[in-house]
Amino acid sequence: MEINLFVGNHFPECRPSLQDHVLWVGEGLQALGHEVKVSDTKMDPDCVNLMWEFFLPPIADAVVDSGCRYGIICTEHLSGNGFNGKNGETNWKIRYQGFAKAATGAEFVWTLFPKDVDQARKHAPASHLELGFVPSLVVDDNVEPDFDFAFFGKRTKDRMA
Repeated sequence: MEINLFVGNHFPECRPSLQDHVLWVGEGLQALGHEVKVSDTKMDPDCVNLMWEFFLPPIADAVVDSGCRYGIICTEHLSGNGFNGKNGETNWKIRYQGFAKAATGAEFVWTLFPKDVDQARKHAPASHLELGFVPSLVVDDNVEPDFDFAFFGKRTKDRMA
């Protein structure tokens, strides 16, 4: 199967934050025998398009109206009618509304949180996406790290609290 990992629904300055996911999911799908490409400019009508959740309402409308096949990877915790328990905060509310709209045309939703599968199924067929071992991502450099733990991600008010 041909799969287009589409990140064009994210702001250009935010796309680098998806690099690890795109690499991990892309390499995993290739290891399973799929043909995978990445695009930040357009969905491909000849592929299954796989997108990471972030749909402002106009983008959600365009995705639904595209006529393309697609699925959504949801990286945020689904909580009621919002994400991460922030149902009343304007930006999160708008983001969730965009997700709910985009999901109306999705063939599936994959969530990173096993407990969110039932909530995701209210929008589209859904399952848990477990990121597992991908042999092609192993780096054999025999370098012992000089640290025990690292946290990667964008510094946000919530993460710094």
